[in-house]
Amino acid sequence: MSSSSTTDSGKMKTDQKNTSSTIKVIGAGFGRTGTTSLKVALNMLGFKCYHMQETGKHPTHNELWIDAYEGKLTDYDLIFKDGKKLKNDPYIATCDWPSTAIWEQLIEKYPDAKVILTVRDAEGWYK
Repeated sequence: MSSSSTTDSGKMKTDQKNTSSTIKVIGAGFGRTGTTSLKVALNMLGFKCYHMQETGKHPTHNELWIDAYEGKLTDYDLIFKDGKKLKNDPYIATCDWPSTAIWEQLIEKYPDAKVILTVRDAEGWYK
């Protein structure tokens, strides 16, 4: 399991030496609730974050996400580590679609992860 420590500036950094895939942060808020800002903040703090924007970088993940939605995929490391392609630099946080749709399953898989729920007033979100 990777560990975290604090830098001199007070920012959290993650120890990437241990790459046993563990999601440390799960964003459970729907899109348009500040998930892009959350992704930016998590990345700045050293938590490489999987966001909807990442799906374009990894087109092979689309089928994996479909399998996850259908309950056929339980090894989420296939996504967050991209098999072994991202072995040394895995995603350790996730927010926005598509992971928001399975946040409960992710909590079961990664029970030590912190959950962040981004929200927005319903009227503003609907517009």
